[in-house]
Amino acid sequence: MANLGDVREIQGIGSVYYKYAWISECQVKWWGEKEIPIKLIFSAGRGDDITDAQKRSFTAYQKEIRKIISGGLGVLISFIKDDYGLDVTQDEVFKVLTPVSILFRESGVWGILFDADFDVEGGVAFYQKGKNGEFYAGGQDAFL
Repeated sequence: MANLGDVREIQGIGSVYYKYAWISECQVKWWGEKEIPIKLIFSAGRGDDITDAQKRSFTAYQKEIRKIISGGLGVLISFIKDDYGLDVTQDEVFKVLTPVSILFRESGVWGILFDADFDVEGGVAFYQKGKNGEFYAGGQDAFL
């Protein structure tokens, strides 16, 4: 049973704390030389633990994230161009997007949430959709 403020060690994930979801903080270095602090968020209702699907999804994320990010740049660039009319290159995309968290839903589906210079209120999400595991980009509200 999870209560606000609970802290646990989860094998393969590390230390997490409960604040309406299980949260862990880490540094990522997906592109460039700069490490960026982000939160790993594992959706959970009050009293719920991290699901097996979330644990499997996190393990898959760790193994594949660099490939997913590099392969997904075109998806992000297309979304930015189509929805906001901005032409950005692969080198520029992460000058206008800053990753802030990775959300793992109870089902194991996950997405990266970005702050966006061009959409301060809504942000951008890069996420799995559907049973085939393809990735999409959209406003955060489309994923959340």
